[in-house]
Amino acid sequence: MKSWKLQQLEQDLVKIVNNTLRGEIQEIQDEFNNTSNSAVILTGKQAVEASTEVLKTVKNLKDNK
Repeated sequence: MKSWKLQQLEQDLVKIVNNTLRGEIQEIQDEFNNTSNSAVILTGKQAVEASTEVLKTVKNLKDNK
């Protein structure tokens, strides 16, 4: 059985790692949000969605023939 002190150290280590990762993730998200890449990705996503709608329309037209 682990000692109380060892258990406490493990819990503290987990908290430190979680907080560090949370901070790193937030920095990456902030950087992403502040770049023009997000606009490019959004435009790409919209293009894919539009293409999907066109393909659905074409399929519906073929099915209705």
